[in-house]
Amino acid sequence: MKKNEFLRELRIRLSDLPAADLRKSLDYYSEMIDDRMEDGLSEEEAVKKIGTPAMAAAQIMQELPMITLARARVGEDRSALAIILIILGSPLWISLFAVTFSLVIVFFTVLLAILVTFFSLCVAFWAAELCFAAGAIAGLIGCPLTIIFEGRVVLGILFLGAALVFAALAIFGYFGAILGTKGLLFLSKYIMKLYELIFKFIKFCLIRKETIR
Repeated sequence: MKKNEFLRELRIRLSDLPAADLRKSLDYYSEMIDDRMEDGLSEEEAVKKIGTPAMAAAQIMQELPMITLARARVGEDRSALAIILIILGSPLWISLFAVTFSLVIVFFTVLLAILVTFFSLCVAFWAAELCFAAGAIAGLIGCPLTIIFEGRVVLGILFLGAALVFAALAIFGYFGAILGTKGLLFLSKYIMKLYELIFKFIKFCLIRKETIR
């Protein structure tokens, strides 16, 4: 396939894109072909190295921002019949869109609420851990000071007992805080993957036409 043939077919496959994006994509592949030809390849070999126009179009669509894809898809069908159907069915489409949009918002809000809840629990665990550690240190310091300077042995023993209790709580609290933090990181990782999969699916729905042409 010649360079002009490749670019012509690529232009047809990307005809739904805004003019600026179309021009940018064509210029990019034109320069890529020229660079390969400057490296010693023939015109046909340079085009073959890049791949088919369908592959190039799919790659371009995959890298475009979501809003650009959406605008391109909305502007695909401008026939009079389509306009009439949109006008006649607008109440139904608006209702369906509103319900779908509400469900999506609820879904993402729930995921966000779960993340915020786990984050708050982790903060609470670490705050409690610091309090327990501070209580243990205060008890250890207060025990000898109370006995030596005030001569109150019983109170000093109470300080020591409190220090041991707080130390035990700090030890157990440390493991709880570590476990909670790991759980938060684990949950965050998979929720972000879920977000990524959802956006990839939406993008796939927008570009699937390019891959099956």
